[in-house]
Amino acid sequence: MTEDLILVGRIGRTHGIRGDVFVNPETDAPEDRFVPGRVLHLEAPGRSERVTIASVKFHQGRPIVGFEGIDTMEAAEILAGAELRIPEAELPPLRRFILPGGVQGGSLLHLARTVCRRAERRIVGLASPADPIVVVYLNRLSDLLFVMARAANHRSGVPETEW
Repeated sequence: MTEDLILVGRIGRTHGIRGDVFVNPETDAPEDRFVPGRVLHLEAPGRSERVTIASVKFHQGRPIVGFEGIDTMEAAEILAGAELRIPEAELPPLRRFILPGGVQGGSLLHLARTVCRRAERRIVGLASPADPIVVVYLNRLSDLLFVMARAANHRSGVPETEW
């Protein structure tokens, strides 16, 4: 079973000769996401692995991160541009119905989800039955769009409106 992963940062340039890197945060609370001991999923073309944060310091709001096993500038340079992700399970759990909205990106993802749900309902209501895989696909797509909308709003620090 694969985990659903949410982007929390992108690795920028190296910092120093010991393998530390600047991270461009894509999260609302980098001080909570980038802490020693935290395991992140590193994804780059041709490379996908778990990395553990060994050290963190902040410079002008950006984390400077050292990873276990990456201890030279040369090893760190290879990581430039890689994405750092956390499991979706680390998002706040749903306790109530969430109203669509938030930042522009989150709102547009919610809109896309509603269009997807409408298409799913119309396909189910067709006189001649559609291929069941189409309905499953649309259902999973709308779930993905919902999670992406939540992540976009969470990453931007916009609270969800509960109903």
